[in-house]
Amino acid sequence: FVLFILGQVYKGAKTKKVRESFSIIAHEAFREFINDRVQKRLKAALDNESDETKGDEPDPSDVVGIQPESEIVTTEDEILGYHVVKSILVGHVDLDRVFLMDRASYCNVLLDNKSRKAICRFRFTSSKKSVQIPGESASGEKISIDSINDIYNLKDRLKDRVSWLLAQE
Repeated sequence: FVLFILGQVYKGAKTKKVRESFSIIAHEAFREFINDRVQKRLKAALDNESDETKGDEPDPSDVVGIQPESEIVTTEDEILGYHVVKSILVGHVDLDRVFLMDRASYCNVLLDNKSRKAICRFRFTSSKKSVQIPGESASGEKISIDSINDIYNLKDRLKDRVSWLLAQE
């Protein structure tokens, strides 16, 4: 509506000098209007984001890396578990093909960095730890463990899983 009124005033201007000065004023007003709208949206988005993250701060002693855009925290236990799985698979598969992919509630160890080629899944919380090895059923076999070192007890199952994945190629 404001732009319509400004346009009508501009058309009614008689001299070139008046039109030029009015054009500059209208352009500046429009730019300020857009800047104000953008600033309001950015402020609202930042305020909204800070409200959502209050109280969700992870324990800094457990944090190895944070990806702020997705708020995924890769813990030291997850990285240690990943290295245990890689050490089990030495000589069984090229270790450059084994990847860690963290999610909000679990962490996958993948072959060729493909989610359809999951070797195992870690679910490590402060109260309990488990390793899930996909199998014939969709959910696979879920094994509770007391410590990261217990993953070594699953070496045969992990090697069998990788052998099965390699046979599918």
